[in-house]
Amino acid sequence: MNRAQERVRRYFDGLGFSLATLDSGPKRSLIAIICGLVTGMLMVVFRLVIEGLQALFLPGHAPENYEGLSAWACLLLPVAGALVIAWIVRKLRPETRQTGVVHVMERLSYHRAQLPLRNAVWQFFGAILAIVSGQSVGREGPSIHLGAACSGLISEYLKLPRSSQRVLVSCGVAAAIAASFNTPLAGVVLSMEVIMAEYTVSSFVPVILAAVSATAVMQLFFGAAPAFHVPAVHLQSLRELPSILAVGLVIGVIAVAFIRLIRFLSRATDGVALMPRLTLAGVVTGLIAIGVPEVMGVGYDTVDQMFSGSVALEFLCLLVLAKLVATAGAIGFGIPAGVIGPTLIIGAAAGMAVGMFSQHIWFETASSPDFYAVIGMGSMMAATLQAPLAALTAIVELTANPHIIMPGMLAIVTAVMISRDGFRCPSVFQMLLEVRGLTHEAHPLTRYLQSIPVNRLMEPAAHIRYSEIGGNDIGERIGDNAWVILEGPKGEALVLTREEFGAVLSDAHRGTGAPAEPLPLPAKTASERIMLQADLLEASELVAQSDADFLCVVRASTQGGDYCGIVRRAAIEAYYRDQTGRDHAERNPSASGGPDPSESSQDVR
Repeated sequence: MNRAQERVRRYFDGLGFSLATLDSGPKRSLIAIICGLVTGMLMVVFRLVIEGLQALFLPGHAPENYEGLSAWACLLLPVAGALVIAWIVRKLRPETRQTGVVHVMERLSYHRAQLPLRNAVWQFFGAILAIVSGQSVGREGPSIHLGAACSGLISEYLKLPRSSQRVLVSCGVAAAIAASFNTPLAGVVLSMEVIMAEYTVSSFVPVILAAVSATAVMQLFFGAAPAFHVPAVHLQSLRELPSILAVGLVIGVIAVAFIRLIRFLSRATDGVALMPRLTLAGVVTGLIAIGVPEVMGVGYDTVDQMFSGSVALEFLCLLVLAKLVATAGAIGFGIPAGVIGPTLIIGAAAGMAVGMFSQHIWFETASSPDFYAVIGMGSMMAATLQAPLAALTAIVELTANPHIIMPGMLAIVTAVMISRDGFRCPSVFQMLLEVRGLTHEAHPLTRYLQSIPVNRLMEPAAHIRYSEIGGNDIGERIGDNAWVILEGPKGEALVLTREEFGAVLSDAHRGTGAPAEPLPLPAKTASERIMLQADLLEASELVAQSDADFLCVVRASTQGGDYCGIVRRAAIEAYYRDQTGRDHAERNPSASGGPDPSESSQDVR
């Protein structure tokens, strides 16, 4: 059994090493497929539980049929759900209460992409309670958290380097979005554009494979139809471009109002106790639902109703206002669910309203209101998340119509410019991070160092314990290693060159010392340890905070000091200076005579 465990440990250690090199693509891709499949199965369970519970009590046993409830039920159901959520949250530790996309972004920026299991468990059940009880929220935000946590836990179990864990967390995000909307490409782009906030060639392949895997699992259970039943739509005439521009202008303003209302409510209730704050969220939703029950739940059935052509202009305007206030209240007061789904509904209603108004201008030559609804969905998503490419990709996949790209680009870019440049409004996730006093921004060099595993600079070293100095197999254990980590009697680690350790052995053999007595050892020490999983940012921070000339790399699969190599301070500083100089040269090519093509071709990114 011990031999089997040793072989397993060596395999995972070797896997960690291989994932740190340029030839790690096949293995990382295989793990990404596994993450996609597991995330897809989790999304299937998540959706089945929600729809199953809704079918138990909603009229006609139809999920999302909150419109069939009485006025009293529309009021009491969200309040009761909020009370249950508040009661559970009070039992949780403060660090376990954090959920959603903002939690994932925070863990990526400040906690080395480590997502706790407890938070994911609470996200799963908290989101189910919120959605089933009719809160005006979506399931995509919780799906992102669950997918990211699922992939992160798999990478933690496999003891992969932090740099690989970040990629796999991105895989989980893409898989979750792809499975939620049945849009694999939009999942990939949103993961890169919103969560990771970077594009790297080495990350694209595993992220794509994870999204495809999760989509295949979802289609196996629910079919290949997208989240919305979008009819065939297209732009009738270029004369409607002003109307398309109007969609972007209107929705850009709506997105700003939405984000700022969430920020206002978050700050206004920051010091309020959990029970009254969450109860207030249920009361707000319940009161609005008495007049507009369509705000309750995820609301995808309302979008399908709009596409069926059975809605009036007045209803659309009322729905935009009601959904905006109800969702801002739920998110601002702390309901543990998502905001992406509601933005699509708000955008669809606002876009269709502009489309109906456009028909009064262009008469029979105008495009159908459904066309404007699709454009509005993408515009609201783009302006709220500050993710124009992900939004454009989503509407193309939802409609399977490439002709929507040109008008979609115009409306989406207009909405983003209105919110970001016109009103200086950040994305809803960046705003929520700012409310917590955090930021998702990072220097490019910081991101680069996070992407490089520490074993990229590691030099192998033999690990010898002080009590083993007199052994006969010392020479075999040292082998060809240029360095030796000598673990002292008190567990301290000394880094010696091969020659220095040879002198120690000579003293021991001459009788000037023995394992039971102190030996004359060099004063050179490396008291700092670093895990094999770590990245170069951790290593550079560690050497900056200590006086150690060396970092001893410890295998992540062991509890004690099972050393496998060393990283020299000089190597870290040289690497850091090299990348800093390259970054400066790329930003100021005139200062260095322009970038050297030979150097850029060697960049591992």
